[in-house]
Amino acid sequence: PPRSTLFPYTTLFRSIGKRFASVVNQMNGKTEEVKFTVTFDTDGGSAVESQSVLQYMSAVKPEEDPTKEGFVFSHWAAEGSTEEFDFTATAIQSDITLKAVWVSPCRVTVGETENGTVTVDKQSAMSGSEITVTATPDIGYKLKAILVDGEEIEGNKFTLTADAVVSAIFVEDENYVAITVGDCEHGSISVDKDNEYIGNTVNVTVTPDKGYKLKAIYVNGEKIEGAYFTVAAA
Repeated sequence: PPRSTLFPYTTLFRSIGKRFASVVNQMNGKTEEVKFTVTFDTDGGSAVESQSVLQYMSAVKPEEDPTKEGFVFSHWAAEGSTEEFDFTATAIQSDITLKAVWVSPCRVTVGETENGTVTVDKQSAMSGSEITVTATPDIGYKLKAILVDGEEIEGNKFTLTADAVVSAIFVEDENYVAITVGDCEHGSISVDKDNEYIGNTVNVTVTPDKGYKLKAIYVNGEKIEGAYFTVAAA
């Protein structure tokens, strides 16, 4: 039996289109191939090279999208339309201009926050994007809540739907305690930290007056070994 050859649909379409254009041109008494120009208007964005396309053939969607400061590229549209241009299904029959459609991203700002800092992984993004918030408390404080437009969120991520203001509430950490020095006769005593977290170590320095020596160091009335202690819960 005779062998058959399969061609990719795109190649077959272009081949048929080219033959069809040639037949039409011959019927019109023309012998040259007719080409039209497809111009890309980026509306102030980066330039995109125009294309010369054979009649009844399709234009090729540019490989790289244009860029424009402060905007995000959405799609190409024919003049007078906002609908996305179908490069595959549209046969070019005249000079045309395709215009870039831009959209403005949503902005994410950080509101005033006390006793800690707040940062976000994106300061602008398209609606539907996920935003990650990092809330870092100052020493002696802990995070109570992360707020988006004044409303508390679960976890540290949220989905952006419009411009948003992110802030956080930090409160005093009960595990960060004050270290105080009591009365001491015939000598002086000091500690290397005025505040410390429960479970951490504080070093004690004792200096006896002349003619005296250290007998013992007490923390909350309990004698300790050495010149340091671990902060415990009250």
